[in-house]
Amino acid sequence: MTNLEIKNTLETIAEKEAETTIEGFISYDSLNYDENDCTAYIKNIINPKTSMGMTFQFMEYSDVDSFYTIYKNDILKKQKEYGITEKDLSKFKGDNVANLCWIVIEETAIRTAKELGLEI
Repeated sequence: MTNLEIKNTLETIAEKEAETTIEGFISYDSLNYDENDCTAYIKNIINPKTSMGMTFQFMEYSDVDSFYTIYKNDILKKQKEYGITEKDLSKFKGDNVANLCWIVIEETAIRTAKELGLEI
């Protein structure tokens, strides 16, 4: 896909799903993260060198609670779809809800990148 096609795809997803799905959340934030590169946000989420900073930025507990409340149905659906277990969540320090949110965001970003034809 060309950059314009990627931007148009992200705009379509964001317009339809920004308030209901993780794909919509990622698409919306991608379009507002770097106006010169709408793929930078996704790349930063899935890149081990930059994802830690993204995690800390996201993981403010008030943001996590609000995020989970808004996207709970999609998060739980994706938890099942992606096969994320309580055992998986317990491997990480911190709150399981926060860990679940981030794992779902990261996995969804990887899948979105693949659909957009981005190198990961």
